[in-house]
Order: sequence, then structure tokens, then C-alpha cells
Amino acid sequence: MPRSKEGKKRDKVDKENLERAVMAVENHEISFREASKVYEVKVATLHRHVKSHIQRGKQQYEYTANNAVKQVFSNQMELELLSYVKQAALMHYGLNKNNMRKLAYQFAKENNVIYPQQWDENQLAGVAWLRGFVKKYSNQISLRKPEATSLARSTSFNRANVQTFFTNLKRVYAKYGPFEPHQIYNVDETGMTTVHVPPKILAPRGIKQLGSVTSGERGQNVTLIAGINAIGNHLPPMFVFPRVHFKEFMLKGAPVGSKGGANQSGWSNEKLFLEWLDFFIEHARPSKEKPVLLILDNHESHVSVAVIEKARVSGIKMLTFPPHTSHRLQPLDRTVFGSFKSHYNRAVNDWMSCNPGKPLSIYEVAEMVGRAFPLAFTSKNITSGFAASGIVPLNEDIFSDIDFLSSYATDRPNPDYAKNDTEALDTSADSPISPTPAASSSCQAKVSVESIRPFPKAGARKVTSRGRKKGKSTILTETPEKFEVESSELEKVDGRISNSVKTAKKVLQLEESYNKNEEVMSLRGSSDDDDIMAEFEEQELENEIMEYVTGEKGIKDILGLPNVVREIDQHVAFLYQGQVYPGKIVAYDEEGATISSMQKSLKSWKWPEKSDILNYPWTDVLGSIMPPKQISKRGFYAIPELLKLE
Repeated sequence: MPRSKEGKKRDKVDKENLERAVMAVENHEISFREASKVYEVKVATLHRHVKSHIQRGKQQYEYTANNAVKQVFSNQMELELLSYVKQAALMHYGLNKNNMRKLAYQFAKENNVIYPQQWDENQLAGVAWLRGFVKKYSNQISLRKPEATSLARSTSFNRANVQTFFTNLKRVYAKYGPFEPHQIYNVDETGMTTVHVPPKILAPRGIKQLGSVTSGERGQNVTLIAGINAIGNHLPPMFVFPRVHFKEFMLKGAPVGSKGGANQSGWSNEKLFLEWLDFFIEHARPSKEKPVLLILDNHESHVSVAVIEKARVSGIKMLTFPPHTSHRLQPLDRTVFGSFKSHYNRAVNDWMSCNPGKPLSIYEVAEMVGRAFPLAFTSKNITSGFAASGIVPLNEDIFSDIDFLSSYATDRPNPDYAKNDTEALDTSADSPISPTPAASSSCQAKVSVESIRPFPKAGARKVTSRGRKKGKSTILTETPEKFEVESSELEKVDGRISNSVKTAKKVLQLEESYNKNEEVMSLRGSSDDDDIMAEFEEQELENEIMEYVTGEKGIKDILGLPNVVREIDQHVAFLYQGQVYPGKIVAYDEEGATISSMQKSLKSWKWPEKSDILNYPWTDVLGSIMPPKQISKRGFYAIPELLKLE
């Protein structure tokens, strides 16, 4: 049956005409049919209202609408439900249709409201009630698909973090300024994949599943480093290709003046960001007399001693955003990257249509960016991004209480500050949750919606020293922050050395257990020389550990693998981020090999569901190994050559 009852509804009754018609008939002035014609009221309607007036026994007839007979909740109770729904959605904990029906049923039951019997059978409010509720308040709510937002982003964008950022920004303006709009820059990275997101298409009705051609199931990533300033200008982009070495032909079709770099993973790192910083200095021309402000996020490639030193010498003042807040505070994320990705996907889709049967590779990405870049990096988009984030013009009150509702769930006292406090902090006074509308005494709910389904609230923070240090908005080029970064890097170096020593000890001890030297075995035959041999072995072990740590003896020498056979499908062991992995060569050239790697699973290995294929230089390929031996029907393999590392 159709949902809409258009054309089946009763005509609206004019109140004054109906009252006059009823009184005229009641006073015997005219008949029912004459009154119907004179006052334009249906005869049946007039009969019903005259009968009702006689039953009431009142002298004067007053018309009251009777359209709320089947209304479950009063208007005030509906407004309370409406307020709750809106606030829950703004907190990123919105209600879907089933949750809303369940809440309405519980709300009606707790307040002893008369509701249809069918609600008890399903423990839910009816579909018709929900449809009517949404339609009645369609100017305030609608059914929408929310954007997936990580917990870190939802909770980190809070008033404290934002105030810290603007405090640092004003401090930079006061200490090193004034900065003109053309001296304020924002830089960030974004990934461009060879597998695009197809746009919407026109297609026949009734077909449930439609397809659109892409280059593959899983694409390769090319990083784009973009820089803009508050006057509306932009720097040529820098590309980071997933290759060992960068070649100039990779920039074919890229925006004029673009720069290129290479990294096996396709992501930026400290070395590449230093290259971009030189590129930035060449275009922005900062100096100590005329410094520029560079605002960026807390990515590890940005926060290093080498980057800070270069910035300080060149006259660049670096200010970081609070972690996980760039989606609201960063101009590039607010108004530029979204448009850029849309234009990029459209350009790739057009390229796929013009090149049927050919997949897009990383060597065409620069050309696609060349088409999309000028359409997205416009002066209007850039300046509106700085304005929307409150940076230029400076507006620290750009965000209202509603914008911070998503952090309400974790808005709680910090134990670091509450240790010396004798009284618990009361966060309810600063809560952005507004009270529900006040209801009149005649129709006020005895049990509120929030008491039935409280707004999400996290428990007290756990005090722990584990995990990495939490980031914050900082002025990186100031001396205290520089010292903090230096100490952090020293701690990482100490940790790596300690891990290297432990790994070396384990490798060398296992090496001794698997491969015993014949000379040592002969010496062990004499029980009188046991003490001498124990001292000798301990000294040899320490010497080999130091050789491994200092780099004089590598993991390749310890494993003792045969030289690499440069053939397709040859199984090899290789290094990736300091760890040894087995894999299979799928392609190779003079510079390196493209290897499909296996993944670790407890004490065995297995091939991943989606192939993990990357390029590695020959220097990282340790040697050939035998084909993996399957030890389980579930797809687990043993690699005898790597047992020494377990």
C-alpha cells in the first residue's frame, strides 16, 4: 500500500463558518442543506458537529480540532525527544531508526502514556509513528548517513586543545609578527591512489548492482605534499613515488614547477620533508628579518631536530596543530583537499574511459594531478579555508559549543592535574549539553529521555606510563620545544641500541646451538678445559655482538644464506624496517626486486589475503631460501632458514 494518502484527506474546515452554520441550524433559522450551501460545510460534517453541540449542552458552540486523537506523546514530550535526538547526533553517537523506536517505546512506557498494543509485542514504537515524527519535524531533522569519524578525532577536538592552539598562534603573532597574509603558510600531505572512487552515473532503474571500472582491487599510493598561504597562493606540489629512486619522467603532466622524490612505501619521511623545506625556502624566501609562519601537523617527519634547525636558520616559525584536530583547524583539510580529491577522481575516471583495458599506474598520477590541481587550489578555496579555521582573519571564537559536542563523552578531569586536588572537578558547568525544553506541568514527562538513555560518558582516565607521549600544539622553533624533540630522539636511539643488543645476543646464541664448530667440539672432549672453553665462548659471543651492533658484521653474515638468484618466483629473505621477512620475487631490474612478502603468524608464516608487494633494493635482499614448507591445511608455512631468529 502507498505511504502517502494524498487526495484521501478531509478538506480543512473553516472555523468561523462552521460555528455560524451550527448555530443557524440549532436556532432553526435554516435547514441543514441550506446551511451547507451558504457556509460551505459538508452536510455530514454539519450533522456531526450539531450532534456534538447538543450533547455538550452549551449555549454557544466553539469548534475545537480533533486531529490529535491518535497522538501518543504530547507536544512537549515530542520536543524533549527531538532535543535528545539532535544532541546525540552532534555528539557523534546518533540514533538509527531502530534505536529511536526503542527509545520512544521505553519513554512512553516509563511515563504511562497510552500507546498502541502492537508496541508491546515488538518492544518498539511503530514504523508509522517514526515516519510521522520525522515528517512533523522535517525542518529540523532528517535521516542522514554520517561520516565515519575516528574516536581520536571526535575526542581531541575540544575547547582546551583549540584554546591552546590559538594561544600559541597569538603568541607567535605578538613575538615574531606582525605577519601579513602572504607570510602565513599551511603544509600537509595527502595520498593519491591509482584506484579511484567512481562518480555517480546514470543507469537503468531496477538494477540493484552496478559496476564501474577501476585500475585494480588495491592501488599504489603516491603522496602529494602541498603548501598554501593565507593570501590565496599555493606552492607547486611535491610528489613522493613508491620507488627506490626518483626519475624525472615520473613528473610527466604534473603542475608547472613540481618537485619529485621517492620512498619505497610511497609516504613522506624526514629526509623527503627536508627536501620539501628547501623547496619551500626557495619559493617563499623567508629570512630572519622577514620571517614566515608555517603551520603544520605533528607528523613524525615534521618534528625532528634537523627540520627544526633548518627552519630556525632560515627564518621559519613552525607552529603545530593539536593532534587529531586537523579536520577542523587545518585550512587544507577544510576547503581544499576535499575538492581536490573530487576533481582527481573525476580525472582518473575520464582517463579510464579514454583508455579501455589499460590500468592506471603511478606514472600517470602526476598527469591526473595536473588536471585536478588548478581546479581545486583556487584563491577562493584557499582563503576560505584560512577563514573557516579562524587563522586569517584571527577569530578564536570561530567554534561554538555545538562544535565541541563530540568531545563531551570524554570531557573529564585529567589525573595529572587532579592528583593534588582535594575536591573532584565538576565538568557539568562547562558541558555544552543544553537542557531539554521545559514542559508545562500538565504534560511534563515524569521520566526524562536522558534518564532512560543517558548521553555517552567515559569513565575516569587511567593513569599509565605506557605508550608514547601524547602530542600537543607547540611552537617547534622555540628553544624549549627544540630541546624536548632532541631528548625524545635520543631516547629512541637508546631504545634501538638496546633492542639491537638483545636481538644480536639471541641470534648468536641460537647460531651456536645450530652450527657447532668442530674445533670447539674437540676441545669440549676434555673435562679439564670446560672452564677455559666457557670463558672463550663468552668472549667470542661478546665480540660478535659488538660486530653486529657496530655494523661490522651484518644479519646477512649471521644467517649465512646463499647469494640471490635473480629469477622470477625465486624465494628470498629480505630486510624491511630492520626485520627479516621471506618472500617471492615477482619482478626485478638492475636496481632492485619487486617482492611479494609473507607475514608472520606466531612461530610460522603465511601468505596474506591481499598481496603485499613492494620494491626493495638488492642491498636489502639477504639471500635465497628454499620454498616455504606447508605445515598446516590452513595455509601456515615454515621457513627453516629463519628459525635462528625466533
